[in-house]
Order: sequence, then structure tokens, then C-alpha cells
Amino acid sequence: MRYLSTLTAEDAVHIQQGVEFDQLAGLDINSPLAIVLLSIKSLKRGAKMRLTKLISFSIMPDFLREVEKVAKEENRTKSELIREALRRYIEDREWEKLTRYARRKSAEIGIKTEEDIQRVVDEHRGEPANA
Repeated sequence: MRYLSTLTAEDAVHIQQGVEFDQLAGLDINSPLAIVLLSIKSLKRGAKMRLTKLISFSIMPDFLREVEKVAKEENRTKSELIREALRRYIEDREWEKLTRYARRKSAEIGIKTEEDIQRVVDEHRGEPANA
């Protein structure tokens, strides 16, 4: 039996080319070479590499129960639910920034009513007001 910790770079090339070892039991999977070789082996089987990053955060137990309840009701994972919540938070934040900008610009050019909006649009288009 050959332990992965004793494998060479040449062995890695053989595995990458499809040559596999007969016995995998008892392998030292903690060595860096073992991790690379096992990754190559799983990729060859069609396994996909993770596209997401793992994070951890603290959450109050009552809130976690609520998250789990909603996830179950919607037949989603907690990760999916939290990703959606964060996505919506970021969109709402961007919308708020845009709204503040619009209010500031409106004040700068004297827009206070809907009629003022129409007046500014007409002026910009070169059309007479109330046409």
C-alpha cells in the first residue's frame, strides 16, 4: 500500500493522466500532495469546485429559529435565504442612495411638484410648457 504523503510529483502526473492506485484505504490525506491528488481525482469524476465562499457569523437563537422556519416554508436552504436577504439589502441600499441623489438634484433645480418635473422635461426637449 502506498501512502499519499510519500507520493512524488511524478505520481501526481500519473494520477492526472488517469493512472490510479489500487488501494486508497489508510492514505495520509493530511499532506498537501494528498489534497491536490484527491482534488484532481474528484474533478476527473466530474465534481465541481465550490464557486461560493464560506463565511460564518453570529445570530441570536430565536432569530435562527425564525430563519430556519422561513427556509423550510419556502423549501430553500438557509444559505439561499440569507443570500437573498443580503442581495435585497444591497439593492435597497443602492435605491436609497439613488433617491437621496434625486432629492438633492431636484432641490438644486427647483423641482417641488409633478408640474415642475413636466416643466423641466419640456424645457429639456425644447417644447413649450403645457403643449
